[in-house]
Amino acid sequence: MVKIRYAELPAGLHVVTESRGGYTVVYLLPGLTPAQRRSALRFARRSARIGHGPSLPAVDMGFALAADRARASGGTLAAALRRHPMLLLPVVAAVSGMVVVSMLSLVTVSVAPARLPAMDPASSATGSRTTPTSLTVPAPAVQPPATDHDAPASAVLSDTPSAGTSRSATPSRLCVTLGRATICIRS
Repeated sequence: MVKIRYAELPAGLHVVTESRGGYTVVYLLPGLTPAQRRSALRFARRSARIGHGPSLPAVDMGFALAADRARASGGTLAAALRRHPMLLLPVVAAVSGMVVVSMLSLVTVSVAPARLPAMDPASSATGSRTTPTSLTVPAPAVQPPATDHDAPASAVLSDTPSAGTSRSATPSRLCVTLGRATICIRS
């Protein structure tokens, strides 16, 4: 494994290679121009090939150069973000969007049509012309409200519709009825 680092070197040297245990460190003089840097790395590879210093395989040098370039680009980006914090806004938006999507992927949302109102027996007794059809659904039995104030959290909660909205919850899903649609969220 090869690592590229920057250090102050003796006068006249642009590159020094050292072997440290399982890896090789290539020290470059900071502030080299791209041409000087290329020339120094070429000199280090040639010296290693003829036995002057540790070996520098091409694949390892490629990974080291890529890591060095990524580190340098990251430093430049960090400096730009410190100078102009608004550049961080797209990154924050992307990360928060990923968090929202991952949170929503944990929940299943299903939308079902609202139940049709049942036929009122009192209206048919008064002579109303309402007749049951195949779409008429019997009204669900209404349970009296629980008087125990220490009911478990997993009990079914039922709200009476107020302004066209009702809500019920079970341990595994939450249903909200808005107008003519019921939205159930299963977790």
